[in-house]
Amino acid sequence: MTPAALEWIRSQADKGANIVAVCAGAKVLAAAGLLEGKRATSHWYYLDRVLELSPTTTYVPDRRIVTDGEVTTTTGISASMPMMLTLIEAIAGRHKAEEVARDLGVPTWDTRHASAAFRITRPFATTVLENRLAFWRSEELGIRLQPGIDEVSLALIADAWSRTYRSSVSTIAGSSEPIESLSGLRLIPDQAGAVVAADHIVPTFPNRPPAIALDETLAAIAARYGEPTTDVVAMQLEYPQAQENMDARGAGTN
Repeated sequence: MTPAALEWIRSQADKGANIVAVCAGAKVLAAAGLLEGKRATSHWYYLDRVLELSPTTTYVPDRRIVTDGEVTTTTGISASMPMMLTLIEAIAGRHKAEEVARDLGVPTWDTRHASAAFRITRPFATTVLENRLAFWRSEELGIRLQPGIDEVSLALIADAWSRTYRSSVSTIAGSSEPIESLSGLRLIPDQAGAVVAADHIVPTFPNRPPAIALDETLAAIAARYGEPTTDVVAMQLEYPQAQENMDARGAGTN
C-alpha cells in the first residue's frame, strides 16, 4: 500500500467510518496503525505479518469476524459472504439479511471458526510442491462470460481455479465488447475471440447460488486434479471444507 492510500484510510477512520478488512486486508489496517491495541483476526497465512506490523494487536482465534470499536477484520476470503451478511443485518435488519443469504446459498453466517485447522501441513506443502514442479501439466482454462452471469459466482470460481497450482484462468467471450453481469457490472473479457477446447472451459453453474457454485467448483477441481489439490484450494480460501476433508483423510497433522 502506498503512503497516500494508508493516509486516506486513516482519514476515513478519523471521520468515524466503520472500517472492514477482509482476509489479508488486516495487513493494510495494521500498516495504517488502525489495529493498535485492538482485537483482530486475519487470513491464517498473514497473521504473523499483521502482528509484526501491529505488535499491540490481540489476535482472536476461532472467530471468522472480529469487531473492535469501528474496525472489523475477518479470516480468509471465504468469510466475505458472512461478513457482507453481518453488515446487511446491521444496516437493514435480520429479515433482509436472510433474504440475501438465500440468494447466496448461505444457510448461516455466525462467527464460529476452527482456526487451528488452517495452517501449512505436510500434505498441503507436498501437494503444492508436486503441482508446481510438474509444470508440464499446467493448464490454461477459460471462463466464458455470458450476459447476466452472477459476478459473485464468477469471482469465487475464478479465485478457486487460480489457486490449484495446476491452472491459470482467463475470462473469454466472442468479442471485446463489455458483457453486463447479473447486477449490472460491465465485464471486459481477458480474451476476445479466443478458441478454447470444450474440456478447458470452466463450468460456472448458472442455476446455482454463489455459495453452492463454490462447492460445485471444488468438486470439479477434485475431479480434475484430485482431492489433495481441492484441499489446497480450500485451505487458501480458509474454507471450512479444508478442515473437514483433511480430518476425514487423517491428514491434519504437520
